[in-house]
Amino acid sequence: MKNLVSLIMLLSIMLIGATTAFADYPKYLGGDRNYIFFDGHQGIGRYVDKKSLNVEWYKPPRYIIAIDCVSVPDADRDATAINGRYRERFNYDWARGIIYRINDGTLKGIAGKWWDSTEVSRAKDGAFAPAAEIAFGLAYNMKFLEIYPADFYDFMK
Repeated sequence: MKNLVSLIMLLSIMLIGATTAFADYPKYLGGDRNYIFFDGHQGIGRYVDKKSLNVEWYKPPRYIIAIDCVSVPDADRDATAINGRYRERFNYDWARGIIYRINDGTLKGIAGKWWDSTEVSRAKDGAFAPAAEIAFGLAYNMKFLEIYPADFYDFMK
């Protein structure tokens, strides 16, 4: 029982820390709702570009969705100048509840990766699971992993 209480307290502290870390980044780049925040680290904000969304394959329960992501240095200080743009492609398997990050060779040194809702962590996987969740939400107005807090899905309103 003592271990369970300790685990709950540790997870609570980590959640508070994660929430605080993202609090300094604007949810939308420069107020433009086409650029939705999905990750921030050391002042660099990363946003998905809603206008670039492309459903490449629709054969339920399998889907492939591509979306552009942009990097913005000093986004935590309200900078809006885009420094880099790259394309992400995700393969979703609704029946198994997993997402695969497709690397078609353009992302040097990054292997493809399957995620399920029990495995996702920024430390282990980077921030691509939130980008994949946003892409799915934009395409179908539905949650896929359903592991994020309710306000994460504000972009679907």
